[in-house]
Amino acid sequence: MNDKQLRELLLQLDASALAEPEAAHRQTAQVLRRDRVTTRLLTVIAAVLWCVAVVGLTFIVWFFIAKMKPERDKFMHNVGPDAVQPLSLEGQLANSHVYQMVLEYGIVVLTGSTLVLALAALSTVVMISASRRATLRQINASLLAISNQLKRAQLNGCR
Repeated sequence: MNDKQLRELLLQLDASALAEPEAAHRQTAQVLRRDRVTTRLLTVIAAVLWCVAVVGLTFIVWFFIAKMKPERDKFMHNVGPDAVQPLSLEGQLANSHVYQMVLEYGIVVLTGSTLVLALAALSTVVMISASRRATLRQINASLLAISNQLKRAQLNGCR
């Protein structure tokens, strides 16, 4: 029996139609156990994606502010009419090529981090939705158990 069938079975359980409360209790417990595992897994996935996105974006900010800006300033200091130590044309082209390559990698990392950020947001929405469904199933199972207890108490009270 797969997860979808178990969920459907739990939704179809009716306190008046239960001839065997122990079987219903086992099925309910199995569905609720699977819901807990699914919710935990989705929570871990969402947390990991959020962490990866934050690390990627932090790396981009750190790399361009702490590493590239001083290099760019040094390069700009050696180019132009006020250059302290003018670079040759080959040196300027080599530096230009390096900066272009770094910019291309930066764009790739930024795009990847943005994609991971979107996936993290989506996984959070999915996790919240699954958690709410699991909570509703837990409430239904508790109401079913209470209903069974009340029926048993009513039957015992009548005797």
